[in-house]
Amino acid sequence: MLAELMDNAANFSANGTDVNVYAQEEDSGVTVTVEDSGRGLRQRERRAAEDYVDRPRTLATLPGLRMGLAVVGALADKYGLQVSFRPSARGGTGVVVLIPPHLVTAYEVPLPPGSRGRGRRNSRGRRSGPSSRGGPSPGNGPP
Repeated sequence: MLAELMDNAANFSANGTDVNVYAQEEDSGVTVTVEDSGRGLRQRERRAAEDYVDRPRTLATLPGLRMGLAVVGALADKYGLQVSFRPSARGGTGVVVLIPPHLVTAYEVPLPPGSRGRGRRNSRGRRSGPSSRGGPSPGNGPP
């Protein structure tokens, strides 16, 4: 899904301009924003884009060759993602995807060789290994 959104952003931006992707963890999940500096979406176009995402369709019944937003809609429906469109501060379009917490997993980063047992950090930046005092660290449990 994110690859499709980034591809759309790159295709609708002028050559040599950036596509910006931001991710932020929140209590409600992880928010990923893809912003371009293209011409943006007019209100009618934004409604059409939202319709493709809000009402998933089978790909066989789509008119035309552009199926990207229908794929985004099908994946959003399948996984319970929230997708919204807004004007970008960069002049183009911003697409915001909220990934619910049950789809976000913690991970452990291996300790570098020769480290002094300061523990590992998971996706929330919490320690997940032994602390420097030798005892358990806060945040050892699931996020």
